[in-house]
Amino acid sequence: MKMLIIGSGGREHALAWRFSLSPRVTKVFVAPGNAGTEEVAENIAIAATDIEALAKFAKEHKIHLTIVGPEDSLAAGVVDVFQAAGLPIFGPSKALARLEASKSYAKELLQKLRIPTAKHKTFDNYDEAVAYVKQQSFPRVVKADGLALGKGAIVCRSLHEALRALEDLMVQKTLGAAGDRVVIESYLKGIELDIYVFSDGKSFHVMWPTQGAKPLLDGDKGPNTGSMGMVLPAPGITEADVKQISDVVVEPILSYLRRKGTPFVGLFHPGVMLTDEGPMVLEYNVRPGDPDTQLYARLIENDLVDIYRACVEGRLAKLKPQLKPGHAISVSLVSQGYPGPYKKGYPIFGLKEAARKPNIQIFHGGTMYQKGRVVTNGGRVLHVTATGRTLEAAEKRAYQAAKTIHFEGMHMRHDIGKPLSRDNRTGRQIV
Repeated sequence: MKMLIIGSGGREHALAWRFSLSPRVTKVFVAPGNAGTEEVAENIAIAATDIEALAKFAKEHKIHLTIVGPEDSLAAGVVDVFQAAGLPIFGPSKALARLEASKSYAKELLQKLRIPTAKHKTFDNYDEAVAYVKQQSFPRVVKADGLALGKGAIVCRSLHEALRALEDLMVQKTLGAAGDRVVIESYLKGIELDIYVFSDGKSFHVMWPTQGAKPLLDGDKGPNTGSMGMVLPAPGITEADVKQISDVVVEPILSYLRRKGTPFVGLFHPGVMLTDEGPMVLEYNVRPGDPDTQLYARLIENDLVDIYRACVEGRLAKLKPQLKPGHAISVSLVSQGYPGPYKKGYPIFGLKEAARKPNIQIFHGGTMYQKGRVVTNGGRVLHVTATGRTLEAAEKRAYQAAKTIHFEGMHMRHDIGKPLSRDNRTGRQIV
């Protein structure tokens, strides 16, 4: 098989790496890719949103299966174009990508299907949003309605922070058009989980959840990011928890979409808060998570090609994705200034030394080759992943490797995988 992966981050590097290990795969292309994907695949200089060029490439090179990573490619309709051309592709249609591309639309659907979520209100008028928050208690969460690369949810602990968030999103347009409309919702406490669901439109399989750390600083402080690190499997979660999440959060919406005649094919990826009252949806994502995919690439027992093909070909019921025993952890190394503005082009040192350490796999996020060396080219630059029989062993290995890497302004959290008691400010809990 020849595979095409669309995207340029750590998620795409992880998929390229794993597909390159499959005996069924003869060639992997990544468009546009990064310095890491170049080591295991062939990078193609086509932007992830240049849909017509991507489809032309897939047709000319007789690609057997295309995997879409970025949400903006899905929202732009890449799956629709590929399917119209008879090209096999893993991912949902443009219409279904709206579940992630519009928080307000997703909230409307959650209410319609009576799927538990936070109480909320949507605004596209700045003055009305300001008047509303002035009447609320805190904390509250202000969310950009559109796609924001994981940076659109702002936990506001005071009226001052809420007003600042509204000013940034709706007036200053710090996230562009994504902030034209905002969702203001109540703050949920509990255990925050990311759910990874393979779906072929007829059946689905819920993987064991991951648990991530989104705030920039140790102790869950600082602004939210795409993710500063993650562990798999999420600690302290039971099979009963996973079944409840499947029954309450996943099955109702996938069944509804199937009955409606718009079955979801691809990777369904809800964010869930496991509260004292049960699971509640934080958001719906419709593509492989990042850095979730990096960890599943390390621990999934099956050949990933088999799983993705089964989804596209409607055969998932005959295949059961399983995890290997053990634990995996990912530690993000980010640029100074992230999740805000940051500089690019800094040389990265220590990559080869870090990669030689046992049970380590480093996935590139924002990197590129410049004059023969790897340099920074994004906010989340690298994802250092490690596996171990225990979470403690995996954590120790990941940080040993991470500390051998250096680039100017490099930042990482030092408590990924560490036990944290429930925090009334962030709601995150690792047990």
